[in-house]
Amino acid sequence: MFWSNAFGTPLVIALGPDAIETVLTNRDRAFANKEGWDYFIGPFFERGVMLMDFEEHRQHRLILQQAFKRDRLLAYLEKVNATIARSIAAWRPGPGFELYEAAKQLTLDIATEVFMGEQIGAQADRINEAFIDVVVGGQAVVRADVPGGKWHRGLQSRRMLEDYFRAQIPKKRAGTGDDLFSVLCHAVSEDGERFADEDIVNHMIFTMMAAHDTSTITLAMMGYYLARHPGGRSGCGPSPAASARRRSATTTSSACPTWTSRSRRRCASTPRSGCSPARR
Repeated sequence: MFWSNAFGTPLVIALGPDAIETVLTNRDRAFANKEGWDYFIGPFFERGVMLMDFEEHRQHRLILQQAFKRDRLLAYLEKVNATIARSIAAWRPGPGFELYEAAKQLTLDIATEVFMGEQIGAQADRINEAFIDVVVGGQAVVRADVPGGKWHRGLQSRRMLEDYFRAQIPKKRAGTGDDLFSVLCHAVSEDGERFADEDIVNHMIFTMMAAHDTSTITLAMMGYYLARHPGGRSGCGPSPAASARRRSATTTSSACPTWTSRSRRRCASTPRSGCSPARR
């Protein structure tokens, strides 16, 4: 355990399996999610389940669990696979192909179609940009609502997402959809508790972020390391020689996925990424 300072606030760093176990199990309730996360991302992911504590966290988690039972997960998976197949079929790996950007678009498409239950058409680009803005907002050095800054864009995007989800709730409550958004509108815990409209808005914004952000980074880093270390591909599936398409997608020469300076900046600036190669 040691002290540090970042973003103008003191931090306590827990390193090693024993220290991390103590924090995560939190048996004596000495650690709080809300007070820790609020400082960094609270304005952008207000009342997301990760930012709740103790009994309130338990109550919300029990309702959320209704959306993640086995039959629900299988239904989501079928849609996820269909979206992946359609999206990857349009990829054209080769010189200039940016794996990070493609993975970002793929995971956003999955999140909107599977979790929101619709193809959002003309609004898709703006909504996708809004999710990126709220993720990046918490990394702002100037942590104030100053026009032009990351914090300001994050707050604007948060408000836009709130308005979008709030406007969709009546339709989702009246319908019988099996997407996550619809399920949350109808979910009832074993104790008979339901989400209020604002709870649904908060959980959808947080879940949509969680649905694509970490997955994008993981896919990009997998591609990066497989390109650098082609010997590792043997454990990932069929040999590249089995398919000209797969071969072109995994070649380490000129067809290697491009790792542009923009991709490096995005990956390196995202919490949880651990993207040391992006800084090389």
